[in-house]
Amino acid sequence: MSALTGWGRTTWSVSDLATVDSVEAITDAFAQGRPTLARGLGRSYGDAATLAGGLVLDNRGLTGLSPVADDGTITVGAGVSLDELLRAVLPHGWFLPVTPGTRQVTLGGAVAADVHGKNHHVDGSFGAHVTGLTLVTPTGIFEVGPDRDPALFWATVGGMGLTGVIASVTLRLLKVETDQVLVDTTRHRNLDDVMAAMVEGDDRYRYSVAWVDCMTKGASLGRGILTRGDHAGRADVEKVTLTPPSSRHLRIPLD
Repeated sequence: MSALTGWGRTTWSVSDLATVDSVEAITDAFAQGRPTLARGLGRSYGDAATLAGGLVLDNRGLTGLSPVADDGTITVGAGVSLDELLRAVLPHGWFLPVTPGTRQVTLGGAVAADVHGKNHHVDGSFGAHVTGLTLVTPTGIFEVGPDRDPALFWATVGGMGLTGVIASVTLRLLKVETDQVLVDTTRHRNLDDVMAAMVEGDDRYRYSVAWVDCMTKGASLGRGILTRGDHAGRADVEKVTLTPPSSRHLRIPLD
């Protein structure tokens, strides 16, 4: 038995935890007839991927990467993290179509939560770039996509694992010329000013994020810093690089 919680540590539950590394292993787990739920890297803030008294399947054994097709399509094991995928594809000129607040989440979790990124206003959420899923359920294995059993596909995208266990994900990557980003940063006196700037100019940027000060009052309520940018092309930089992100880790004196 294992004590599990989300990243926010709001609610703990005790479950049996088993790592699965194949479709067959998932099918065997379902054959036990127990309440079963998949879990990735546990970065959801709430109580997702916890199941008191049930069987939780750790998906990190579901690995594997196909070569990237000419159109940017790649098939990835659901247990591969966005960090691992980025390290594999960026040196070849490809980038993730959507990146949430951390790259330390699995592909299966990204689909299950239908994560969004700072480019949501341009590219939508993660599911918009998924072209196919291998989904294992107690009643069988299904290959689904926007044009193949779309009802089950869209119930799974954002379904938080409640339709079955995602074994692999096929998605379309974003082509980039460099690993750098052109960034504009502006300061704004209050929340209305921040929002007006986003409405007026966000369509000119692929990425947009505002840090808002919620401690201020009066005319300065919601003052913020707005950061927007897009991928730099070859003509925008002095030196073209395509290197994976840094693997450095910060050590903090906390559990």
